[in-house]
Amino acid sequence: MNFTTSIAWYRNPRELGLLPDIGHDILGDYPEVIKTTVMGQELEFEATTIGDNLILSLLVMTAVYFYRDPDRGDIFRRFIMVFGILEIMRTVTVLLTSLPDASAVCRRLTPVGDLQSGASTWKGMNNVETLSEVLIHTGKILIPVHPVTCGDMIFSGHTSSAICLALTWHTYYKWVPAKINVVKTFIWFLAVSACTMLVVTKVHYTLDVVLGFYFTVTVWSSYHRLAIDVKMGHRFISVWWIDSVILYPCMEFLELPLPGETTKKNTKERDEMNLFEIQMMGMQLDDVEDAKKRSKRWGLPWRKNGGTRAASLAAEESYRGEEEKKEK
Repeated sequence: MNFTTSIAWYRNPRELGLLPDIGHDILGDYPEVIKTTVMGQELEFEATTIGDNLILSLLVMTAVYFYRDPDRGDIFRRFIMVFGILEIMRTVTVLLTSLPDASAVCRRLTPVGDLQSGASTWKGMNNVETLSEVLIHTGKILIPVHPVTCGDMIFSGHTSSAICLALTWHTYYKWVPAKINVVKTFIWFLAVSACTMLVVTKVHYTLDVVLGFYFTVTVWSSYHRLAIDVKMGHRFISVWWIDSVILYPCMEFLELPLPGETTKKNTKERDEMNLFEIQMMGMQLDDVEDAKKRSKRWGLPWRKNGGTRAASLAAEESYRGEEEKKEK
């Protein structure tokens, strides 16, 4: 990924300027440097770091959550697989079509290429000097304090990181019997704020952020749907050579217990389960008695990706009928 990012830096058509963007139009301009006073001392920091710091906060909180969760191995493996797939996708997309960087700083830092737009052609990059600079830039990105990465617009890696971290909490933090889960709401607030700041500070175009969100949610949901299929012993074959030959064998390798490992029986109460466990156990949970309890608590049948709507409605109707009989 770092190598293709460095190539995208040279392919950035810097002379084209900022492209029209609806997010930039709505949110307006933002200063590159923000000045503030803390305890009588004047401080300056780059506005582009706001999104980075929000994502860093999410990363630290998620790392603590990984450490404390007893199923940290499964959660971390799934997170790494989803994030790895997204990075592979992004490795391809940043090279397909090069857009002028949304950041004015990046457009100034981009080396001038042999095209009128300021971008470098593949032929223009095919020399020892340019290739050595690309390799040096790639190496610098690997260290904690690295140079700014430019030209890698579609799709936003910042967005995929933030949404992946938020989806980890959304999927694996325990379900609570309340209309609002305060912890998940706070995490999503941080993630959405980080993505918004990417557009506000012109680190990315709105399109980059929207595509990053879409790809991340799609890959995350698809991976966990396959994981649930494997856990329940199901296989849904749509395209034989993809599903039967590639996807399910890979998922079974990743998700099934190792030789000699005993599978834990889920003895948790529903209120202690996370979304993944509820989805996996959904067909067993959505019985009449459980639906009655949910109807009584909420005034409508509780249903979370499990069972059928018809069964839930029937259970609700049965419960209401019994309540009417008691009133009479």
